[in-house]
Amino acid sequence: MARLSGWIALMIGLFGQVIVNAQSGTLNGTVLDSEGAAVASAYVLVHHDVSGSRDMESRQDITRTTDTRGRSRAQLQPGFYDVCFMATGFTPQCQKVLLKPKETVDRTVRLKIDPSVLKELADKF
Repeated sequence: MARLSGWIALMIGLFGQVIVNAQSGTLNGTVLDSEGAAVASAYVLVHHDVSGSRDMESRQDITRTTDTRGRSRAQLQPGFYDVCFMATGFTPQCQKVLLKPKETVDRTVRLKIDPSVLKELADKF
């Protein structure tokens, strides 16, 4: 009987995971500089915002790094997210994103050189 209970619990857990994965969406981010060139190795920080969510439990923040084309991708559960794009020497940019079930959201940002960095290091660029 205990073996059957364990098997049922395992199946419920697996089935629940399939349902969660079936509802997930994709957030694609592209980071460019002010001239339109890709920014490689930029950070994309994704923070779950519980606004309007039945699941009031906080989710762990996700960090991605952009590839050589300035792109990143994250599979996420539906809901609101604060998404911040950051790169060395640039002013960070944050946006609120609503991701719906099975949806793909694309965000492209153009980062500008931070004025304080430019002021201090202008002759080194």
